[in-house]
Amino acid sequence: MTNLPFHAISVVIDGQVRLRVHRGRSLEIEMPLRSRQALVLGASLINHALMAQHPDPLVSEPGDK
Repeated sequence: MTNLPFHAISVVIDGQVRLRVHRGRSLEIEMPLRSRQALVLGASLINHALMAQHPDPLVSEPGDK
């Protein structure tokens, strides 16, 4: 049996945000999120996406002066 990595997605079903964790194509866990948890997850994902596009200008790369 191959040990595939997990990945998580959020989905909206009947107005409720649910977190789904998959291993390959297999659904391993599905859990409902409270409103506050969904907002924190959304904010975290937006922050992560913005950081990937626009690295922090105060953090220099090795070799930068």
